[in-house]
Amino acid sequence: MRKKFVVSVSNLKPGENPLTLSFPSSLIETKDAEIPGNIDAQLILRRNGDRIDVRGDVHFLAKLVCSRCLTNFKKEFREKIEVEYRQEIFRPKGLKVDLRRIINQDYYSGDEIDLFPLIRDTVILALPMAPVCKSDCKGLCPICGKNLNEGECGCKREETHPWKEMLKGIKEQIKRG
Repeated sequence: MRKKFVVSVSNLKPGENPLTLSFPSSLIETKDAEIPGNIDAQLILRRNGDRIDVRGDVHFLAKLVCSRCLTNFKKEFREKIEVEYRQEIFRPKGLKVDLRRIINQDYYSGDEIDLFPLIRDTVILALPMAPVCKSDCKGLCPICGKNLNEGECGCKREETHPWKEMLKGIKEQIKRG
């Protein structure tokens, strides 16, 4: 299955080479999200000598759990890909490396480029560490646990800030002298 991600550089014609990939999400292991269905990638591989520019996007749907209210929700992702592949012999040696340049650059050896790591990393990095079902999610009541997006619960909650409590304690210590 991974063979379809490997591109032979010598088989790419100069200029644009479109590539469409669709594969089951089970090939990518995710811990906090379920990706039902397929992951689709629409790519253009542009060959310029030994340099291969890969542009396009990866599209998938993820089932997530809101980090505020614990509600399950679905989110659609369309992530851009822009990477320049160069032959391994052009990899810089030593410590003088321009990080701005190497972020979107990778290397290949021989005649093959494996696109799977690029697509896998794009999917994994797109998934949020603390997903939120909507930007104004109110979360759960810290007292009774009710989802506050469904309405108020009636619990008496004081809006306190940790700094406010700390300052109140310092103020009392000053009064006591």
